Amino acid sequence: MKRLVGTILLLAMLSAVTLFVVEDARWPDPAQVPAIVVPQAPLPADQQAWKLLKQACQVVPDKSWLSEELRVKGPPDARDLAAWKTAEAGLDRLDRAMESPGLSIPTPDTNLLIGDVDPDTVTLQWLSRAPLLRGWDLALNGDIQAGVTAMGTVLSLGQRLLDADTHLLPMMVGLNIQNLALRELQELLDSTAAGDRAAHAQALQMVAPLLDSPPALPRALAYECNATEKLLRGFGASPSDMAEQPDLPYTLPFPAWTVTPLYNASMSVMWHRLRCSDIITQASTPFHQRREPENLALWPSEGLPSPSQLVHYPASRVLYQLSYWDYMDFVLREDMMRAHRAVLAVTWAARLHAFDHGGRLPAGTADLVPQYLERVPADPFGAGDVILKDGQVWSLGDGMKALAELPNPQQLRWSVATWYGFGG
Repeated sequence: MKRLVGTILLLAMLSAVTLFVVEDARWPDPAQVPAIVVPQAPLPADQQAWKLLKQACQVVPDKSWLSEELRVKGPPDARDLAAWKTAEAGLDRLDRAMESPGLSIPTPDTNLLIGDVDPDTVTLQWLSRAPLLRGWDLALNGDIQAGVTAMGTVLSLGQRLLDADTHLLPMMVGLNIQNLALRELQELLDSTAAGDRAAHAQALQMVAPLLDSPPALPRALAYECNATEKLLRGFGASPSDMAEQPDLPYTLPFPAWTVTPLYNASMSVMWHRLRCSDIITQASTPFHQRREPENLALWPSEGLPSPSQLVHYPASRVLYQLSYWDYMDFVLREDMMRAHRAVLAVTWAARLHAFDHGGRLPAGTADLVPQYLERVPADPFGAGDVILKDGQVWSLGDGMKALAELPNPQQLRWSVATWYGFGG
């Protein structure tokens, strides 16, 4: 009986080894898979600017109320207009930070990835509502130009975060801030400044330079992938590993020998790099040519795992799945913001044309170049440019119909389609 049991165990071990070897041969040599390279940020690194932004967040005694502001379409009420003054102490530092040409937000030292952020990064998103409220306050009290300028500061702040030397979450905060600034500018020009040519020209002048800015998400994803790689390398690292590579996060206080049969850092990093490189490639590809990133299928989408998946570093496979986010959703959000920005630029240029031609709308985008636009902005969702035809301007919008409508020349009213859902 003992011999039979021993034979069965030996056969089981040989089968497991065979399955492991066959599965291992499916994958490339981890040493041959190149590391993810982070492209250089458009803006120079400047941590002094970030210190000023942090101070702007910290000197405001209570910022939570700001998260509830500007949720209603149109001009704020009197209570909201007065509320921005409670954040006035922080706005001076925000303005001073914007005088710097660069921005650098330090990458977190620990490995909580997207959840591990300087709390002031999120607070900055709340604080950005205060200058928008100030802009409304100025405009409703007769100084429309100063109101548009105040809102333009928030637009620039959002772009500064998108172009900064930083990681993923601050870039997403920048995306949200710029979305909100675009929405409030749009609403201001639709209502209080509807008949003000100078305000439209000022808003277009602020938005036009942003139309040629490169997408931020491919760079942000490269940052995030490198941060995740540190986590994968640090999982179960031994004290000697930590001594040789001090930047590794010592995430699990287990001896290396207890983890090694189940987890292989090099294999985990190889899978991670394959997945990330594909995601970054698709994020850098125009929407109409983009495909879904390939799934490495380390576990079955449904049903039980195969024996080879169970014996070939199962802990590596589990951690790989846990470390993956739906990054392409972030990419789509940036596409939508860029489309929103381009559609607004063409709309405001068309309004300027109407102001200058007795209310007559342009027949097409060719009528706007070069007097109102240096060039027609590209459509992030299509192979061509944003379209202007028959009094409408639109982006293809992920296969949706027209996203924006030009105003009646007498009313100068315009709105973005509800599908977008832009803003706070």
